[in-house]
Parts: sequence; C-alpha cells; structure tokens
Amino acid sequence: MTSWLASGGFKPVGLLARGASAFHNFFRIGHLGGTMSKQKKDEGPTLFDLEASPCGASQDVKLLDEYAVHLRVEKGRRPLTVSAYRGDLEGFRDSLPVGITLLDARVADVEAHLLHLSATGILDRSASRKLSPLRGFYQRLARDNRIAANPTMFSRVKKTWDDTPRSMTEEEIEEMLDFKTLDSDDPVAQAIARRNQAIRELLYDTGLRATEVCTLNTFDIDFDAGTIFVHGKGGKDRIVPMIDRARETLERYLRHVRPILVSASTSEKHAGAERAIPIDDPGRKAAKRKPGARSPLFISVHAEMLTRQWIWHVVKLTNPNCSPHILRHSCATHMINHEADLVQVQELLGHAWLSSTTIYTGPVPPEKIKEVYRQSHPRAHLKRAEAAEGARSLQKAARSGIHLVSATDSTTKLLKEGNA
Repeated sequence: MTSWLASGGFKPVGLLARGASAFHNFFRIGHLGGTMSKQKKDEGPTLFDLEASPCGASQDVKLLDEYAVHLRVEKGRRPLTVSAYRGDLEGFRDSLPVGITLLDARVADVEAHLLHLSATGILDRSASRKLSPLRGFYQRLARDNRIAANPTMFSRVKKTWDDTPRSMTEEEIEEMLDFKTLDSDDPVAQAIARRNQAIRELLYDTGLRATEVCTLNTFDIDFDAGTIFVHGKGGKDRIVPMIDRARETLERYLRHVRPILVSASTSEKHAGAERAIPIDDPGRKAAKRKPGARSPLFISVHAEMLTRQWIWHVVKLTNPNCSPHILRHSCATHMINHEADLVQVQELLGHAWLSSTTIYTGPVPPEKIKEVYRQSHPRAHLKRAEAAEGARSLQKAARSGIHLVSATDSTTKLLKEGNA
C-alpha cells in the first residue's frame, strides 16, 4: 500500500478533505451527473483493488506512452505532432477529478473539459483541435476493448470560426520586405539582421512553413537547378523552385552572412566543420549522402538550428500582425490572383489534398465563372466556331448580292405555303 501511494495514486488525506461527495466520485457513483448504479468490476479499480491494480498516474502515463508509440510508428506522425497530441491528452488527464483515470473518463468529463477550455479563453478552433487527440486516443482504446464506451462519441465543438486564411496585400508585403540597413557597426548584429531578412523573403517567395525553413540544410539548396529540397509535413519531401530573387538572397546569405554567424559561434568544433564546406564546393552536395548529415541553413550565433518559435519572432519583428503562416497564405493567394494553376500551387505548398488549396481562391464572381466556362468547355469552342463560320458565310453572300435564309426560316415558309 505504501509503495502504491508513493507512485502517485489514491491520496486519502486530500480525498477525505474534499468531503463525502468527492469520496463518492472516486467510486464512480453519480460522477458528474452519472447514474447511481453500482460500479462494475471491469469499469475501474475499487478501494480493495488499489494494491493489486496498476491504476492512477502510473497507469495513465503508460497509456500515453503506448499512444505516443502508436502515433509515431503506426500513424507516421512527426515528433512535434506527437508532442502536441500528448500535451493535449495530459491537459485532459489533469482536468479529471481526483481518483479518476483516463480509463474511467465519461462523457461528462469530456464536456467539463471543453467547458473549462472555453472558460479559460481558448478559442473554439483551438478547442476543436484539442478534442481531436482525445477522439483518436479513445477510439483506439474502444477498438482494443479496453473501455466499455467511447466518452468522446457525442462531443462536438460548434464551428464559429472562418476558414478563409488571412493574407496581406502585395503592397504590404513589399513594404515589409523592404530591407532597412541596421544602424550598427557590429558585424554580428548586421549579419543577424540580414539573416532575418533572408528568412522573411524565403517564407514569402516559396510559401514554406516555419518548420520547413528551420529544417533546411545548406546542401538542400541547388543553385544550379534553382530548386530547394524541402522536408515537408508528415514526412513528405518535395522539390520547390526558386525565383531569381530568392536565389540571390540565399546565395548572398551563404556567401557573406552565414560565415559571420559561424565565426561568432562558441562551438569551435562545429564552426570549423562548417567553414570546411564553402558554398561552391562540390563536397557540400556530397555531404547530403552521409547518414545523419546535418548542416542547418539558418543558424544562431551559436551555430545552432533556429527553432520554429524563433522564426515566428523574426517575422513579428517587422510586423506584429504578421506570422510565417500569413506569409505562406499571402504567397498562395497572390499566385492564384495572377492566374496560377491550382494544382501547381498545391505542389508548391505541399498540400496532400487539392481542397486544402482551394481555400485561397475565395468567392469567384459569376462573370469570371462564365468567362472561364466559355474559354474552357469544348462544346463552347464548337459553338463559337460555327458562329464564326456562319458570319463569314453571310459576309461572303452579302458581297455577292445573295440573300441567305436560315434553315428555320425556310421551314416556316414551307409550312405556311403547305397550309395555304
């Protein structure tokens, strides 16, 4: 019993201090509006099972560990996704009443958690995202027959948000990307400012995500082909083309800015290794073939890879209302406004589904739909060709002094003569 208490399980002092209602909650009698029925043996541990059952905090941790492995190995989720899902599940576990484990949770527990999120200022969209890991977690437990019923089965978050992505105008983007020389004689401070400018330009010019920019390596940039090898979301890699402006920005950064950051590094071992592979050395691309090779493109003054949070900070330095994702949205929106093909934009952004890209099109005016329809439908082309041929025939007949009667008019005339 002592060992079980030390592991973080049932704490009698805290439970008794909360009164009789809390003591009844532990036995799952009337928990959060539940029925007063007697607890079944397989629904959870009783006071007499405490020494024999691996319940409490240790059991919850084991369940979360198992689900994390399931997400990473079977579902192929990325480490950041697994970490976010686990954080949401731990938040739900912490909101449960004392003595209630994840296996014991009911519908009322999930609803109480959603109400708590709303009361603490969590937006509906964020609450919906936090509910998604709970659904997956309990669906797996129900599929394995480890729980009698899925407590998230009837839980919903009313959609009150707008899916239309926020974007900036082209004028606002140009003003934001207009580089202003830092008023400082410190070469390291100047290098940091130019690095930040290169990050902002790359985000807009290529539409990359913040995490994708963080994980770029120097050997992922192919200046000869004008492409970037991007390690995308969900383990999906893709090739992204560079416009001339992005190519010039990255080449200038690698030649003149990054070496200053490397030399300012406190890690001499790392700095020496980086200086050994200049930008135009063929060995820079060969390094990609080495297992586990890492050479972060954008680095700090300690020659370490920048974090996703730092990329957000870099963007907000010039515009507090902007973010890396808004730059990504702006890139897609402006390309579509300039008649870019949706499938090409989908490939550029790394969307798995075309429906994810169509949100950038916005409401299409009816006149635009008619124009595209007339230009694209094959029978519309045929009708225009017939009309053009008819017009040419009329012009030719007019020049010859011959009056042509349409087939419909001729038929009407014959019918009238027959009736007469």
